Amino acid sequence: MGNKRQKSAGKAREWDCSKVVSRITHSLSSQSDDCVFLVLVLSGALNPVHRGHTEMLRHSKKLLEQSSLDGRSVVVAGYALAPSSESYVKRKLGAHAISLGDRVLMCEAAAHSEELTCVVPFGIASALHTAAEMRPCLERRLRIAMDHLESPACFDPKHDVHILPVYGSDFLVRCPQAARQPTLITFRQDEEDTAERAEQIVASETKLHPSFRLLKVESGAIPDFSSTAIREALEVASKAPEPASEAWGYLKRALHPDVLDLFAARDGVGAAANE
Repeated sequence: MGNKRQKSAGKAREWDCSKVVSRITHSLSSQSDDCVFLVLVLSGALNPVHRGHTEMLRHSKKLLEQSSLDGRSVVVAGYALAPSSESYVKRKLGAHAISLGDRVLMCEAAAHSEELTCVVPFGIASALHTAAEMRPCLERRLRIAMDHLESPACFDPKHDVHILPVYGSDFLVRCPQAARQPTLITFRQDEEDTAERAEQIVASETKLHPSFRLLKVESGAIPDFSSTAIREALEVASKAPEPASEAWGYLKRALHPDVLDLFAARDGVGAAANE
């Protein structure tokens, strides 16, 4: 998406978790009871990221904070978008794969106006073993960032801060072992293809992890956008970029404005995106 933008994405090798740390320290100053802080990390191809992804995180936060973990209240301190590795996405999508650098840029654009959202730019592959490795890695980085603060509240041992990987029900169907790890599976009630199967997997699992969560969101709460449909609409819009076209209408609903701007600039139809 342009050499200048690509170069800036290449420098983004560290996880900037300042939004999350700020949220935790603010919450610590007002939390009087024992609580657990969670950072929800949505890992996947995100090819491209769309509103369905961020709404999934937002509704997950709402449902989690209505529950408890080990008898303690839950505070969701923030979200992270973690696009999968270049090799994984190319292997999965072939010519339709968007480069990791561009997917990081898109995630950063989507997170720009989101108070609680940041981006993990490492390129995490969407496989069970890497999801398990991701959690302690990010927790270490988060604690290092917190240790640099002078607030004594950050060192209160009664407050735990944990990374909770987030996936859709299709991930649990592909990797049922995820139920044995700290994982959050969020799905819509109307996901007829995988929702029922995911519930069956959890019901039959004998070694369910105590931090595993399966959250069912009511139908219509999370918009049902598709990355495949978005890529197809982008192809149509690049040939017929008039703002009134059906393709642009879908893209405006599905993509965050700054993400749509990136695509519009890349495909040479920038003026149409926001008219």
